[in-house]
Amino acid sequence: MSSIAHSQEKGFKPQIWSNANIGWNSDNGFTLLNTTSYNVLLSNDLPWNEFSNTFSTAYAFNPHIAVIGEFYTSRTKQSTTLSSSELRPAIALRLSTSNENRWRIANNSKLEFRFMNYTNESRDNTLRFRNKTLISVALKEMNLEQDGSIVLYSYFEIFRNLEKSTVERFFTSAKVKLGTGYRLNYNWRFDFGVIYLDAYTTIDEPSVLPTNIVTKFIVDFGVYYIL
Repeated sequence: MSSIAHSQEKGFKPQIWSNANIGWNSDNGFTLLNTTSYNVLLSNDLPWNEFSNTFSTAYAFNPHIAVIGEFYTSRTKQSTTLSSSELRPAIALRLSTSNENRWRIANNSKLEFRFMNYTNESRDNTLRFRNKTLISVALKEMNLEQDGSIVLYSYFEIFRNLEKSTVERFFTSAKVKLGTGYRLNYNWRFDFGVIYLDAYTTIDEPSVLPTNIVTKFIVDFGVYYIL
């Protein structure tokens, strides 16, 4: 019998999400951003980790409306016996108030085309809709774009598959984050936050797997560099 069957692991087992971002802003409304991430679950009995890269480009018609195109790739260890690779192009619409205020409200609606391949030679292709509402407040300076700004922010995001469920360790239905950001200057920004992930597994696994551990809380941190 596997070591998982004899597991005594229990309690709080958070995920750690880390990301490095590099971007470029033009004077005519176009922006580019590349994000490289490594995420891991701190559990010996439920091994999960993910390495991903997202390239996105956005065009802002004005300070309040922007369209976004994304291309996401990932490699994920879903369990002890199953891993997956994913290609995920996406399109999105962002509506927001201006960054030149002390506060900001933004809403991002996204349609994702998910193409997943698994090490057991199965595949999942599906559509997913996501909607995220973000509220940001500058605590130190008079607007969000000033150097030295400390920003408190929170968002709520929902996920809805439009066709079928995909096979994954964390099949997500909602996500809530509370975080803080520090803008050192135009080039550098740092983020730190805590996320609650409403998710469940859709992997067909033995019932002997541990069920008394908490995996839905995430510590998330990132660094941004703008050229």
